[in-house]
Amino acid sequence: MDKKSKKLIKIKTEEEFKELLSQGYIVVDRSGTIAMAKNEKGELETTKNFGHIFLEKNNERITVDCSELGALFALQYNQFANIDGVYMDKISDHTAKSDVEMYTYEHFDKRRKPCVHVEKINSKNFKKIIDFLKEYADSEIKLYQQNNSGKNMFNLFSNVLILYENNDEIDCEIIDKNRTSIQKILELKNKSKEIQNCFAFSYFYIYSKSNKSKFSPDVFLGCIFYDLKNEKTISFNLSSRYENEPNPKVKTPELFIKSCKMLLEKSYQQENFLSMMHVSLFHANYTPLPWMYFSALYPFEYESDNDHTSQITIPEFFLFGISKELNTEDSFYYQNVTQNSRGSAVIRFDLLDEKKIDYNLRFDVSKGEKFLHIDFGHYVDGKMTKFLAHYPLDMDTIQKFSKRLFVSIMSAGFYDPDFGKILKNKIKNIAEIVKQYKELSEPLKIMHLSDEKAKWLEDNYLSEDYKKIFNDEFVNEVKYKQILKQYPHLYSKNQKGEIGFSHEGLMVVIRCIKEENIKLNFLEKYYSKHSIDHDEK
Repeated sequence: MDKKSKKLIKIKTEEEFKELLSQGYIVVDRSGTIAMAKNEKGELETTKNFGHIFLEKNNERITVDCSELGALFALQYNQFANIDGVYMDKISDHTAKSDVEMYTYEHFDKRRKPCVHVEKINSKNFKKIIDFLKEYADSEIKLYQQNNSGKNMFNLFSNVLILYENNDEIDCEIIDKNRTSIQKILELKNKSKEIQNCFAFSYFYIYSKSNKSKFSPDVFLGCIFYDLKNEKTISFNLSSRYENEPNPKVKTPELFIKSCKMLLEKSYQQENFLSMMHVSLFHANYTPLPWMYFSALYPFEYESDNDHTSQITIPEFFLFGISKELNTEDSFYYQNVTQNSRGSAVIRFDLLDEKKIDYNLRFDVSKGEKFLHIDFGHYVDGKMTKFLAHYPLDMDTIQKFSKRLFVSIMSAGFYDPDFGKILKNKIKNIAEIVKQYKELSEPLKIMHLSDEKAKWLEDNYLSEDYKKIFNDEFVNEVKYKQILKQYPHLYSKNQKGEIGFSHEGLMVVIRCIKEENIKLNFLEKYYSKHSIDHDEK
């Protein structure tokens, strides 16, 4: 490996720094310190030094001491990732950079609650509406616990709570998805236009059972709160078994109860309704989750020349759709998107007409289509009628709708390196947006750094030793310390002193695994065996 020559230059003016940049040097890093020190009187004072910026050109590295220019000079330079690599640039918007960075790093700090979308409702009865939602969920759960016949738990996923508001008074109705036809849904929507407000709330789950899907049999749980009158999603939230309970021995009903309570709790705060998600859950196949948020939250314009008697919106699909029978049928299919495979994520629910109709929401990279896109419609007698056809994941549209949702979609490559590789050529507008809004490129930076660390492990023949932590195998002490010295944050220890991977370490190790099948199951197995709540060292 080439060693870069180093030298220190002290500058006193910004013009001197610009002169170095004009010679072809690029900013590759910066450093700063904040410390407590005693002054001459013995009093503690905070000392700050943001005085070093590191420049590189070819194999030459310069450390620029610019402390005399003031504390903020070096601070305004930060690392942004170009779609083709890593580069440094000057921050144009410190507030946006800070906001995006906090959101991106949420998975390193569970105290942060990332919110991709906030909505208010035009009602004076916010507290009363929340009380109705809580009472509805509690009563359904109590019914299950009292009867405890197992299958009754799924009543919670088979009902929709309708809230009618007229003259500032709230009334409610519970309807059964299994007895509600498309015609009744359309009638309900028409009725909602004639009253002050009409809201609907529903839980749902999606589950993969198919052997042809590489997705493991995890269960995604979700809830949606929807404004029927204005046909607008107020809140949409998803959860996974591994997010809430990594212990596979916990019984499904207990897990569902815990998850449903959590989903409702994170759907509101003060007088706001929230749509919140982790940037990336601990599974390579969770890549499509942020796409689902976009499809449920964004107000699409649907095809106008279709049969309106069966047309519903995507959020209404989640709201009224009948989940496929758990353990018997697929309601979710996922084939990983890579540079060499087209890939697809499909959610399926039934709705009633004269018979059950299979409604289908697809996220595809398909033959003949350049970009990852959304299709939505239903199948009748094997024929697909599309209400939304070949809508690309246009990143310009997404970042204008929600910059944090944009970041969450970008971050899909944290635990899915294959997805990270296709960002450049299968996601519409992404290179242009990253160039225009550099502060939004934080996920690319994190992915690039993870790629670099994985390559360092491979170049130094340490990849296999690094992966041994996962298999609970003996780890060579010398090699462990070598890795620890180079990248101390890849490992973590819990209170018992057990060594595991940090979140950063998990992103790196998934890049060290070449075998596709092992890669797809790695994080699931690791997360079920180890607590991720280590104190990072």
